[in-house]
Amino acid sequence: MEDNVAFTKKLRVVSSICLFFIICIFLACTQQVDINELGENITNPPISDTSSPVGGNSGQTGSTGAPASPVSSAWEDYNYYKNLEIKEENLTSALIAQDNKAHALYLMKILRDEIVPQATNALLKRFPQTFGHLNDQVIGMGLALNTSEQSTAKATFGMGYSFGNETPYKTMNIRYTLTVNYSNFEWDGDKLKNFWRQELEATVAHEMMHAFMCETLTRGFTGLDHDLSPITSDKFPLWFIEGTAETICGAADMIRLENGFGIDKTTTEDAIKEILSSDKYHLTSGKINATYKTGYLAVLYLSYLTNGSTSLEAPDLAKGLDTLLSKIHKGASLSDAIVEISNENNKFSSLEDFEARFATEGAHFIKSLMTTMTDTDRGAILTGKYSDRDLLDDIPFDTHLFWLNIVTDNYYNKFDDKFTTFDILKGGSATQSGEAGPRSYEKLTQTTD
Repeated sequence: MEDNVAFTKKLRVVSSICLFFIICIFLACTQQVDINELGENITNPPISDTSSPVGGNSGQTGSTGAPASPVSSAWEDYNYYKNLEIKEENLTSALIAQDNKAHALYLMKILRDEIVPQATNALLKRFPQTFGHLNDQVIGMGLALNTSEQSTAKATFGMGYSFGNETPYKTMNIRYTLTVNYSNFEWDGDKLKNFWRQELEATVAHEMMHAFMCETLTRGFTGLDHDLSPITSDKFPLWFIEGTAETICGAADMIRLENGFGIDKTTTEDAIKEILSSDKYHLTSGKINATYKTGYLAVLYLSYLTNGSTSLEAPDLAKGLDTLLSKIHKGASLSDAIVEISNENNKFSSLEDFEARFATEGAHFIKSLMTTMTDTDRGAILTGKYSDRDLLDDIPFDTHLFWLNIVTDNYYNKFDDKFTTFDILKGGSATQSGEAGPRSYEKLTQTTD
């Protein structure tokens, strides 16, 4: 009898344990479903040291998913978080446990108060046609820090989205994340050494250009159609996405280096054609340097054509790029924009034609461009001077556009419940025209009753 009682008790314990694990498995599956319903991260595959998707990094700051915000509107969030004191509690336990937590706190401060606002302001000033409508808008971005020694990335930009099917609207929320990996930085006490501060600023400026393009040229940048079905095959080519961002931070060093492209002011046009036609550096080869550095040259060439092929100076190429991006923002496809800007001499008949013939048609421009630059120029167009290596002012600046939320790595921007995906996904894609942008921001930035 006692054996039966003991057996019954053991059976109950085992049953309870089994039930516990079944519940745990169920909850885990439910959480996985919730995560999947947030949509997909649509940033580019990790192909270089400057841009890769966010997610899965060890030692990130903040939480995952939407923050538990104490306020209800975009303006209120901005006003709450902009002056929030930066403390260790803003870091994850992984970062708190490390010896360099002072570095993390320092980075959080300068990124929130100086670098991201200064980059945002500089881009607004440099591209008024395309981004000027964003001046008064309130858009947030989460911050993630990591110390991954396996990655050479200094910073990355990522976005994700969630959506619903409320009748008659199909609503959509977008989250932005800036991730900074500071494991390879060099420090002077608790502050970055000057060179590494400049490199971080240049990289963040590159990533912020991605953020601006995603915000303004959403359809072509993300590869989403108006009904949220992916049109990935008609997403902007990677060389255009990364090449545009490279014009902001400069890529002339790699173009000149012998172990890079080896193109400088002494290189002949025939040699340039041969280099850019090679499997390694051809615009559409898919190789890292081709995507970023050949893309850099290609976007500058398009900017030159757009501005009338009259000037190689940085402010004029920036003006041409602004006009080109504005055409896409207004609904033209990248392909149609290329045809339009080369219409006077019928230079290119399509995006595909441009990609096929850039190496030969762009050689004269590249030769002239490298002659215009000195041997030490960074080649960035952000400040209007190719020679500048310090691209941003190292002083606090306040902006509510792309304000940085230091307590979460996934900040969801707040949308009105009648703000539809058709409002969001404006502009052209690679070869398809679209509706003119921008988004209907008046639905976003004011608190509704």
